[in-house]
Amino acid sequence: MTSFMMIIVNAGVVLGYVMVALISLINIRFLSYFHSFFFHWPRYRQREDVTTDDLQRLPMPFIKIQITTRGSQGSTEVIRRGIEYIMRLAREAPTFYGHYISIEVVTEADEQKHQFEREFISYPVPVSVIVLPKDYQAPGGTQLKARGLHYMVELRRQGFNHKHGRTVIVHYDEESVMEPLELRRLFQFLALTDKKLTKDRSTIHWSTRMPA
Repeated sequence: MTSFMMIIVNAGVVLGYVMVALISLINIRFLSYFHSFFFHWPRYRQREDVTTDDLQRLPMPFIKIQITTRGSQGSTEVIRRGIEYIMRLAREAPTFYGHYISIEVVTEADEQKHQFEREFISYPVPVSVIVLPKDYQAPGGTQLKARGLHYMVELRRQGFNHKHGRTVIVHYDEESVMEPLELRRLFQFLALTDKKLTKDRSTIHWSTRMPA
């Protein structure tokens, strides 16, 4: 066997040892994950039961749930479902939730404005539908959903749906759905947190996307 072949063989042996060591480290890491999950699982799934009574004792911010959509075919049904789940929570204490929560649907479809505002007119939480002007151009030429998001930023700067007090904007995708318990947990967190998630001094933006 030539010296060149010996070098190749030795390099292969060294590489094999390195690969075995790396795979062993990966396996040890996975074992630590499983050990942590099975023996310390409570830290991964908090099942704290937050009630409406709990929220009424907290310094609640105003919460605007903004649903941004292009209004494409089929979106009306999924948006309606997300709103209905919010209303399920609101029915627990209509006056309380109706004071602190509002829903804003930003869409490019005129028919959704008439439909949602008519459907939810008698519900405890107010629903406003903002139709994005067809000729609106966002700075930088942003398109699709970002265009609607930027349009709402400009409207808020003009005072749209202004609240006198600390305000939180929760961003929903059109398919977002949260059960009442999960909403109460979210609202509890937002009531107690001192984190600022944007540069705005008075507004926290919180994004959520939960599948049904």
